[in-house]
Amino acid sequence: FYEKLAQKYPKREAIFESLGFAYGEIKQYARSADNYEKAIKLGSKNEVMYHNLAFAYSKLGKEKEAIRFYEKITPPTKQTLAAIADYYLREKKYAKAISYYQKIVKLEPKKASSYASLGMAYAASRNPDKAIEYYLVALKYEKEDDDIYANLGDAYEKKGLYEEALKAYKTAYEINPDTKVGPRIPRLRIKMMQK
Repeated sequence: FYEKLAQKYPKREAIFESLGFAYGEIKQYARSADNYEKAIKLGSKNEVMYHNLAFAYSKLGKEKEAIRFYEKITPPTKQTLAAIADYYLREKKYAKAISYYQKIVKLEPKKASSYASLGMAYAASRNPDKAIEYYLVALKYEKEDDDIYANLGDAYEKKGLYEEALKAYKTAYEINPDTKVGPRIPRLRIKMMQK
């Protein structure tokens, strides 16, 4: 039906938006993206369409195109900001990633995950001081997250603060004996004894 409408009214952006949505619903993401792009060329600036187009591109493995449309969504949601920040973090564009994680903190100032993500971005950018600062803030809101303690311990260890690192690793292990840093505890103890 939408295909017939698109042939009859090739200048109506709403038809191509609907056609893009319909193709997205049946998981034909390439066709979905093509129709959303046609709607944009015709002048559409629909925020929901930008989100759906970004989603279609991400399903097609075209992250760069997806991010281009996630960045157009206003006001941004936590999910869109997280998708953008995670992309820039993977691309090693740390300053951009950090700026988007900071926006998440402004949206959700009382969520541990917001501060933990910002800490991870600072850790990736080789700034353990800032990473530690944000991990500690995250722990004010969530004291039972072994990943935050594990990442905090890693940041302390990178700074050579082995006692603090060991304490954070032990706490992570107490919360979750399967924590990724469990094997580091005996290794760090040996390192501390050698010094």
